Amino acid sequence: MSLRVWQDLTRFKEGERYMLVDGKLGLPEDATNLGYQERLRHLDAIRAGAKCYLVMCIARDPAERPRVIKDFHDEEVFEGGGLFEFEGSVWIKVGTRVAVSEVAKRITSE
Repeated sequence: MSLRVWQDLTRFKEGERYMLVDGKLGLPEDATNLGYQERLRHLDAIRAGAKCYLVMCIARDPAERPRVIKDFHDEEVFEGGGLFEFEGSVWIKVGTRVAVSEVAKRITSE
């Protein structure tokens, strides 16, 4: 599975890089948003041990809401690691950079 993350929404904890993956934690206004429901299912799967890859997206305007993707890294992704919660948001550890072609090989060999 892959998760889109915003390149500018990053933080470091104990020398490790993390990306924001849920800044809302299931607040009621998201209950009818199918994309948000899917994100929550993906996070549950990651907590249960599922592998994921992070697609780095660049916002057209970081202050704009909702954000619009200006560009994304299409030749490489990052392996996603463990999740942690901090101040009401969920963050995922950024792992090894992997070429998209390598990910395709991994998926077809599984």
